[in-house]
Amino acid sequence: KDYYVYRGWHPGDWTAVERRDQERENLLTVAKEIVVGDFLEVAATWKKEDRRFGLALGNPPYSLAMEFIEASMDIAEHVVFLLRLNFLQAGSRAAFMQRYPPDVFVLPKRPIFGLNQQGKLGTDSGGYGWFHWPGRGERPFGRVLCLSTDGLDTSAPSPEEIQKREARILRGYPVDN
Repeated sequence: KDYYVYRGWHPGDWTAVERRDQERENLLTVAKEIVVGDFLEVAATWKKEDRRFGLALGNPPYSLAMEFIEASMDIAEHVVFLLRLNFLQAGSRAAFMQRYPPDVFVLPKRPIFGLNQQGKLGTDSGGYGWFHWPGRGERPFGRVLCLSTDGLDTSAPSPEEIQKREARILRGYPVDN
């Protein structure tokens, strides 16, 4: 009954795109194909070749996140990115967010990205979430789910339950029934 965006994708089935060649060794444990290069350039090539994927998953540079999302939507059925929650706020993205509202899985704790200036594990002050765009199709709304602190969110509804709830809301009925 658990609903996880990544269900159905298994280590070894992945194609990885990474800018840093030194990460190749780490990626070999989960990816069948590794492309070293700029993701936006690689995605543009794959779009021209009509190459499609089930899932695009990543943590894009914040300054290029919108470009990464749009490029990923052109080549993948599902797009999932780790982003700051304030990504929802920018006026420059408002039209896109209204047309393609994501589901947001809010992380209860800020992620640790590495060592800070003092050499200790650190994070920044922003909240984060997994943003999920289920395809390129327009939809009326996205959902916000807060993940549990232990990382196992067993209270999340199944995709079927979500579709039933969304259908009831669109018809103007309460969700509880």
